[in-house]
Formats: sequence, C-alpha cells, structure tokens
Amino acid sequence: MFEHPSYIVLHVPPPAAEMVRNLRRRYDPVRAELAVEISITGSCGLGGIIAGQEPDAVFAEIDRVAAATAPFEAEFARIRRFHNTGIYYFAVADPENFIALHRRLSCTAIRFQPNHWPYEPHCTLKLRGNMTEEEEAELLSLELPPNRFNVNTLSVYELETSLQPVLRYRRLLGSQS
Repeated sequence: MFEHPSYIVLHVPPPAAEMVRNLRRRYDPVRAELAVEISITGSCGLGGIIAGQEPDAVFAEIDRVAAATAPFEAEFARIRRFHNTGIYYFAVADPENFIALHRRLSCTAIRFQPNHWPYEPHCTLKLRGNMTEEEEAELLSLELPPNRFNVNTLSVYELETSLQPVLRYRRLLGSQS
C-alpha cells in the first residue's frame, strides 16, 4: 500500500539532467542529487496518489497508459518562478505531450489528492530557501544551451522523507516494457 505522498514523473536523461544538477548545485545544493524529472502528478494539476491504494492496481493503470504513450522529444524553454513562491523551475518548450499524459492519467482508476494549481510541466531547480535579488536575476536571465532530450521513462516515487524519495516503480513508454 502507498503510505506516504507518492507522485508520477518522467525522467530527464543526460546531458540535460546534468545541466539541471549543475544549476541545483549552485542554487539548491541540498537537493542537487535528487532525480531529475518532470512531474506528471503530485505537484500541480493532479495531486499525489492517495494513500491506501494497492500498488499492483496503480501500476497496472500506469502500464496501460505508458504502453499507449510513445516516447517523445522535449526541451527546456526558460527558467521561471511559480508566483508568490521561492520555487524556480525549467518550463518545457512544447508542453502538449506532458499535458496529454497528465490527462490520460486523470482518466484512470488511480485516485489522486485534490490540487488547486493548474498543471504546468516543469523540472524544479530550486525548491526552498531564500535568494538575493542578484541571484534571482542571474538565474532567471540564464541563456540555455540546446538541450533537446528523449522522454521515455515514467516512474513512481514515494516520499518517505523529503530528501529520500523511494523509487516504487519504473516503466518505459510505448510498446517497450
């Protein structure tokens, strides 16, 4: 059973993942080595997986959606900050594939916690802590190098503690298994 907050993500592969880690090392070193991913559920849009659900039933639903979702290319567009927060993130250039996957998961038998924030595909760079105005200006004005990457892996993480997410499940997209 899911006992702790759990969420569904798509992994960002190297070299884009290393670009994210390098920025995290500079602006949020405590979280620098966490998985580099784009949240599909659990952050905004659909909330986390509601506790008490049987993992096998949840994973079967994820398998069904993942099998029907072809791998795709993505790219980070720019760095943004969620309004009235200290959360900085990479926005994706073309969010359509992420939004479509989010919608498909919302139509499954998986029960998700309510969340009042609209879904915005993103990869978190800095989650907590203060920044000086100079640091914020520097981060938000960074020019991004070309960073197209292939999205092909979906995972479920459970947060037993905020800095020790546990990988509960991993599945390749498409007919790959």
